[in-house]
Amino acid sequence: MGITRITVNSKKEAESLKSETDWESLGNITDEELHQMALDDPDTQPLTEEQLSQLKKVIHKGEGLYGHDKNNNKK
Repeated sequence: MGITRITVNSKKEAESLKSETDWESLGNITDEELHQMALDDPDTQPLTEEQLSQLKKVIHKGEGLYGHDKNNNKK
């Protein structure tokens, strides 16, 4: 399985693309299998307990994901 990069020019074009993701298979992966996959991939190593202890929660008030406001309007 490789990575395929595509460029779309509109939301309508993006929504018309067919997903090649096998969501059923992904939904059947156990936590243990997922953890082992991360350990096997040098680019996705799990954080250590020390690294996890240093994380800080950040909340941007009045702004949702990707620059959208609470009503999902793009800023």
